[in-house]
Amino acid sequence: MRIRNDERNFKLITPLLEPWVSGAERILPNSPIRLFISKSIQLIGTGVNFGFSPLNFQNMDTHSLDNAVALTKKFTTKPTNEELLKLYGLYKQATEGDNETERPGGFDFKAAAKYNAWMNNRGISKIEAEKQYSQLVNDLAKKYI
Repeated sequence: MRIRNDERNFKLITPLLEPWVSGAERILPNSPIRLFISKSIQLIGTGVNFGFSPLNFQNMDTHSLDNAVALTKKFTTKPTNEELLKLYGLYKQATEGDNETERPGGFDFKAAAKYNAWMNNRGISKIEAEKQYSQLVNDLAKKYI
């Protein structure tokens, strides 16, 4: 027997998921965790396959900023300066929003490059910047891990 992935069925299995979901990761409507679980749950015969177990739940790709940052720490080689600046700009946009600081002056070229990288993302919402950052990290992971 197969369960359709709809809201009604999701509400039925939510109590089964509580041991895996805690604190800030509680399942909320339209959260990445809720969407992942609703798409991956299926009943097969007498067993329930959730697509993950309590042991690997923290490894589930939820496209969160924290998971993406952790993945960058696993890179075996350093990305190019352009890639690093793109990562920096998206990270700052995702965490702080639009850049409201003054442009660095003088001969601080590194600070000016960072400022420009952040300004390139001006107007992008924090959520969209987080998605772009996660996508960029996933693309770079194929190259640098």
